Amino acid sequence: SHTKMKHFRFELNLRKRCRNQILLRIFFPKRFKNSLVERLTMDMLTGLRNRNCYEHSLEYYITKNVESLCCLYIDANGLHELNNTLGHAAGDEMLIYIGNSLKAIFGTQDTYRIGGDEFIILIQDENIAECRIQSLLQKVNELKIEELKDFKLSIRIGIAFAPKDGTTFMELYRHADQALYQTKRTGKNNYKICKNDEI
Repeated sequence: SHTKMKHFRFELNLRKRCRNQILLRIFFPKRFKNSLVERLTMDMLTGLRNRNCYEHSLEYYITKNVESLCCLYIDANGLHELNNTLGHAAGDEMLIYIGNSLKAIFGTQDTYRIGGDEFIILIQDENIAECRIQSLLQKVNELKIEELKDFKLSIRIGIAFAPKDGTTFMELYRHADQALYQTKRTGKNNYKICKNDEI
């Protein structure tokens, strides 16, 4: 009916405006400081961008036909143990430390916390990825927090590439997660690149 079509067009235009606002927030952050769009795209605890922002960024890069986009899927170990033994404040401190480490090494443009103890980094130049991963692993090994003397932080990293391994959040997540699983065979504080024959 005419009314349904009108509502459909309104919703379509609304979604388009929201998407454009989010993309503007991603690439022109100073324009949207303390705005609703910022709150929708940022993880308030760590100051990193969130999963919603990641999905829009990935879509943007794919539509721009980026030749190869390196996706680092990072899993931090020990959050649940910290929450259970020392409380959620200690767990938050761990997440903030990781967030600050990621920002220091990879910058803020394409650094995301997608939930819990999971993080994603997008790197357009894969040649610098390994060097920065090594810097991150070293920083994690050097973690010293006064209140967490008996806690040893460790991370695992799975690496996938767009568009080779996928062009959507779930496709890349599945491949990077499989690579992450393979690191369990080689110990903590390690990384592995996805290989299709292992999936």
